[in-house]
Amino acid sequence: MNVSCVSQQNREFSREITTLKLELQEIMLGSFSSFMQKEIFEQPESVVNTMRGRVCFLDSIVTLGGIKVRAFNAYFHKVMATMLPIT
Repeated sequence: MNVSCVSQQNREFSREITTLKLELQEIMLGSFSSFMQKEIFEQPESVVNTMRGRVCFLDSIVTLGGIKVRAFNAYFHKVMATMLPIT
């Protein structure tokens, strides 16, 4: 079975439809050997995503549930700085 398409340059082409024989669990697991391993490796990203929009390092303000806290301690700042993604 094929599907036909037209490119932006107005050229027609077709592609063969391939059926994957994978279970949803295999796709979600990716290259990890278990879901627990996947969760462990995703923890730093999850923490950063959770704190996004709640920590302002420039103004030293943390907003948690609508409460603003000024001048948070150096330890918290150091921990959060190590979890930020490298750009």
